[in-house]
Amino acid sequence: MNLGDKFFVRIDYRNDDIAIEKEDFNAHVDYLRDISKQVYLVGGGFSNKLGRMILIKSTDISEAKKIFDNDPIIKKRIYHYEIFEWDILLKSNEDR
Repeated sequence: MNLGDKFFVRIDYRNDDIAIEKEDFNAHVDYLRDISKQVYLVGGGFSNKLGRMILIKSTDISEAKKIFDNDPIIKKRIYHYEIFEWDILLKSNEDR
């Protein structure tokens, strides 16, 4: 992670009217594992609020949207999301 790198944040919100099955969640995790082999990716759920967040390094927002839109839980409309471009202003020393 370097200053000037382009990162995009996806904040997920649950569509309560669509049920999520175990295989939906597993497909989502498998998809993200595969993507993480190609691009820098960090993801997880919130402890104090419903929803999830995924951060990826990408060249531009259209590439990020393509990655996000192909996630099985987005394709099945179980979750919808907002996307934000994140500019890194500061970063800690990597030796810590």
